[in-house]
Amino acid sequence: MAQKSHKYTAKFSLRPRVFLWVAPPACSLKLNVDAATDGENSTIGLGALVRDSDGFPLGCFAKSLTGFFSPKEAEALAISYALKWFLELGFFVSFVESDAEIIVNSVNSSLECVSQWDCIVRSIRSLLFVFSGACLLHVMRNGNTAAYRLARYALQMENEVSWLEEIPPCIMTNVLFDSQE
Repeated sequence: MAQKSHKYTAKFSLRPRVFLWVAPPACSLKLNVDAATDGENSTIGLGALVRDSDGFPLGCFAKSLTGFFSPKEAEALAISYALKWFLELGFFVSFVESDAEIIVNSVNSSLECVSQWDCIVRSIRSLLFVFSGACLLHVMRNGNTAAYRLARYALQMENEVSWLEEIPPCIMTNVLFDSQE
């Protein structure tokens, strides 16, 4: 019996690994997302930003959550939360990048995920569908530095902080560097 193709199959399965941030094509938006963990304080930080084809951030957030989360759960939660947050703001992204390769592969797999983060993976799949089939792609850490810094920044805070159409000081140098490439 032939295996059915799955609607969440990666669109760029043979895509070369991205080592630096690359702007999305004209008239499209890219979401970069990351998580950071602080096991000593049982806290995770979530960070994300949406940028246009010029590399300018249209929206960013940094949020901390208290609890016991594995790094994989934290990364999956970061993607899910970021997609919900930017959907509520009306940012329709075409590309979503994360350096959490195992989560990206789980979401893009045609197989049903059987893990502790299964319900989060299903949530991410549903949210990507709402974004008219946005692509979830793996990017190396160097291509996700701004989101990583936002996630690390979140570990220092108790509340969510967000910025719209401005560059947070904690990622200013990253955004400027990325936009020069």
